[in-house]
Amino acid sequence: MSDLERAKVLLNEGNYTCVLCLDEMTFTSVANGIKPLNWWLRDGCRFEGFSAADRVIGRAAAFLYVLLGVKKVYADVLSDSALPVLDRFGIEWSYGVKVKNIMNRTGDDLCPMEKIALNYDEPEDAYAALKVKIAELMAAKTVEQQKGRTKMAIGKNGSVYVPYEERGGNESIVYFTRDLSAAGLMKVYDRVKDVIGGKVAIKVHTGEEHGPNIIPPVWVRQFMEKESPDARIIETNTYYEWARYTTEQHRNTLKINGWTDFTEVDILDEDGTAMLPVNGGKWFTEMSVGDHLLSYDSMITLTHFKGHSLGGFGGSNKNIGIGCADGRIGKKMIHTNEDGMWGVVEEELMEKITESTKSVIDHFGKKVVYVNVLRNMSVSCDCEGVDAEPVVTPNVGILASVDILAADQASVDMVAAMKEEDHHALMERMSSRHGFRQLSYMKEIGMGNDRYILIDVDHDDSRITAADAVEGVVPFEG
Repeated sequence: MSDLERAKVLLNEGNYTCVLCLDEMTFTSVANGIKPLNWWLRDGCRFEGFSAADRVIGRAAAFLYVLLGVKKVYADVLSDSALPVLDRFGIEWSYGVKVKNIMNRTGDDLCPMEKIALNYDEPEDAYAALKVKIAELMAAKTVEQQKGRTKMAIGKNGSVYVPYEERGGNESIVYFTRDLSAAGLMKVYDRVKDVIGGKVAIKVHTGEEHGPNIIPPVWVRQFMEKESPDARIIETNTYYEWARYTTEQHRNTLKINGWTDFTEVDILDEDGTAMLPVNGGKWFTEMSVGDHLLSYDSMITLTHFKGHSLGGFGGSNKNIGIGCADGRIGKKMIHTNEDGMWGVVEEELMEKITESTKSVIDHFGKKVVYVNVLRNMSVSCDCEGVDAEPVVTPNVGILASVDILAADQASVDMVAAMKEEDHHALMERMSSRHGFRQLSYMKEIGMGNDRYILIDVDHDDSRITAADAVEGVVPFEG
């Protein structure tokens, strides 16, 4: 099957709006109009030699395909005005239906992007004008969103921890055990696993080479053998250039850390990316993820809860939001702005991570569970490997929920409930990076509850508080 034929099949079978294929590489989107083409151009992508299948190609889209470097296009609907552009730049074209013009959504006028494109002959000039129009439309949308917003909820300042008694709303269930072992993983997972089925992904941070603080692979091995023997661990390549930057490097690191001793790890972005919609976000309307993700039916999130140099803390939200975003496009969307590769910080970063997570869990619907392991909680992420800061926070236990916010909030609350000398380093890391905004923003965009019923599975399912959970914890000993 040719690249173009494969793109056409995926366009229809996957209900995408746009698909680009070259050999084994695939890029997809579900965004309307020229949005995905604009995002790819904005992020510096080039698709030399690719074939594209699109729902609609007018003159505006034709210009953008020229700039992206594709060699063949198919459109369900192709406009007459696109043909001179495609012909001039040697792009082979085919279509389902050909129309004179691309109309707006109400059908009473030309598409606004098409109106602009009709005034230009050069792709660069057309794109410059289209970007101005896109900015105008986005600005108008932002104004309307602001008009409809109520007073900002408590907790938007990500440097401030909000105590339980100051939160409002419903409560979710969180299960907790002090048993830090494979058996402990299974004990709490058993209480939430009913939503998991079909082809199962296990999202776990597999760590940089010889990382000392990751969830022990032997725990995960025993967990998988008993609970989900056909599941696959999933990961994506990194945005930074280190030992997991390329798929080849990543596979070598997985081998060094012992993961390939018992399972195959699916590197989601090995063959390409896919765009998932972000519903209700303010930064994104789509997020780029590894395209293998779309082949799974449900997901178990096994998270090593710890600090993070940029995010303040790494819980289930960070594990999914960064860990499923692909290494070249998605992570760049989250981390990079005009200030540089790592220019996005504080509240903006927390919100972008959270919107990325939302795209993934919305994709799975209710078929996700969240298991946080509060062990070896350095202020550093597992991305830092052997360079991570020494652990000074006591170990606590493992918790699980079907509510991502409740899981991460309960984890933070347990750290906050420790004695000052026990929690100082990790709480300072969360506050200084404005990491608490992860929690308040998850609540703001409807991802869960920050109030919860904490169930102690070690003691006849009694209801306890976060303070009860950490009572008697002992100083960490490496």
